[in-house]
Amino acid sequence: MTSRLNSALATSAAPGFFRKWKIGVPPKPFVDGALHSNLPAPFALEEMERIWPKRSSPKVLDTLVTVGTGIQGQGFSLPNWLDVASLGEVAAAFYYNTVDTESTWVKFQGSHAFDPGRHHRLNVDIKGDHVGLDRWDKMPRLRSLVNDEYYKLESGLAVAIERVSYRLAASLLYFEPESSSSRDHSPHGKSPNRREEVRGEIWCRLPRESNELRRLVQRISGFYRRETHLNVDQPWMPIRMDENWKSQIISGRDHFVVPCVVGTLRPDSLQTIAVELNPPSRSREANLEPLGREKIPISGFPVPFRDLQFKAYSK
Repeated sequence: MTSRLNSALATSAAPGFFRKWKIGVPPKPFVDGALHSNLPAPFALEEMERIWPKRSSPKVLDTLVTVGTGIQGQGFSLPNWLDVASLGEVAAAFYYNTVDTESTWVKFQGSHAFDPGRHHRLNVDIKGDHVGLDRWDKMPRLRSLVNDEYYKLESGLAVAIERVSYRLAASLLYFEPESSSSRDHSPHGKSPNRREEVRGEIWCRLPRESNELRRLVQRISGFYRRETHLNVDQPWMPIRMDENWKSQIISGRDHFVVPCVVGTLRPDSLQTIAVELNPPSRSREANLEPLGREKIPISGFPVPFRDLQFKAYSK
């Protein structure tokens, strides 16, 4: 993640045309993304809604991560030659709506589309003198600044990066319901308090017998389930697992499969399956207390119980 931030700081965010050169091939212009938006997160969410509308299928965004190119205190100053025929107002609007990604992010945080549990921003303050886009000689200073913030455990950047890493790890796990598994288990079928449930298994997207899967399994301390009804969260309930489930997966004898039953007396409730992850034993994350013992929703959760039923019936 550090290298990504360094790369981001080294990447020009200026709008305009750039040229790629290849031997024997005429140069061709291509448009930088800043002509539309340097922070495409809101537009990515709009595109997701168009591709997977909520009314057609229960799709849930797990995590959106945007990496900034640094926060600087210097504001936008309009060149004198541009302040003619109202071009200055157009240029200023373009800057604040497109180029100034941090102010765009603040606006996005105030919109109805923002979800602090799913949308994350990684950025760092560039202290000292303003660094222009053409100041290539300042890159060693920017690299050192980002490294200092990353390895300072109490910094906001360090905590934000680790929180994102936990979220991304949890999104590797997902619930697969059994086909048409929702049924009434009450002895009184017409009772308004009948229990409904969806049976299934928690799976993992990592390949079997891979080192990545082994490391993830070793970090898992447990799975939990919680119901939310009328905006009231019920206590977390642990999901029972076989005592030797980890050894079977780590040895490669079994696939990653954790049986799970989601049952409720309130079909209109919101259901959450979450994982509790231990910090990586060989890294600095072990000292980041804010992430300790946090229940992190796996991919696709929280989700209405009716959507789980829909998925089970439509298989």
